[in-house]
Amino acid sequence: MKMVLHGLGLVGVMVLSGCSGSSSSSGDFPTLVDLPANDTITIDAFEASGQFLIDPVTGAQITNIGQSGEQVTLTTDPSSILNSATLSSRLGELSYDCSDPGTTCTQSGAEVDLSDADSFVRFANPVEGRFEYQTFGRWVRFGQTTGDLSSFSTGFRTESRAGLPNTADYVGVAEGVTDRNGASEVVRADVQISTDFSTATFTTSNTQVFDNGGSADAPELDLSGTLAVNGTGMTGSASSTQVAGTVDAQLYGPNGEEIGGVFVTNGQVGDYFGSFGGSRTP
Repeated sequence: MKMVLHGLGLVGVMVLSGCSGSSSSSGDFPTLVDLPANDTITIDAFEASGQFLIDPVTGAQITNIGQSGEQVTLTTDPSSILNSATLSSRLGELSYDCSDPGTTCTQSGAEVDLSDADSFVRFANPVEGRFEYQTFGRWVRFGQTTGDLSSFSTGFRTESRAGLPNTADYVGVAEGVTDRNGASEVVRADVQISTDFSTATFTTSNTQVFDNGGSADAPELDLSGTLAVNGTGMTGSASSTQVAGTVDAQLYGPNGEEIGGVFVTNGQVGDYFGSFGGSRTP
């Protein structure tokens, strides 16, 4: 199955094409909502990743957590239809060919899912998510009782500070995973970053965890911290009442219209890491 990501519609084949929520003029700057036809595009990414173990006695545990660079490779046909996607990570490589009967490529609201018998990747649909230059998401590769998982941020990075405003606020969404209290749960939260491009504040709020079809508020995972700005990237620390760790962020777009990144934390309740993406407010 293939799909078209065009405006807000699902039209039957998978094309990243249409207009995003950004009002900026991109000129010759590349975008994820208008991929070149019949081409192969490789985009730098960065990730927070780990390996999980499901123990029948102790429950879920995430180990070997780390951060590293990643690459995302997309191929398109002459009509700009997305044929395949490959993600290269410190934990190995995942490849999906949407023409393969064993691969499923679907869209559900603001998310795109690619999956096969052993793994899946889910990332924000740039069109539905109102992103033009970036996306973020997570992938999981399954084993019998172990597996790999990664949260990643990728896109076309801001190359120069010349077009940045004096100050900016970015709002968006964060998604991650946690093994808090021996359970494997998906985490979602609102994210806000405010910056004068010397330092920045990073905040997540309204955090919820999802497991076995249910959800619950998790204010103990609401993060806040301060980041230092270096060029068009940001690094720093963040913490909540029960976890603490690091945050890495990157500006995307010709003039820093968007931001994305990853975070890694741990503490009393276990490990919690993820990725995020946001757009600059008017």
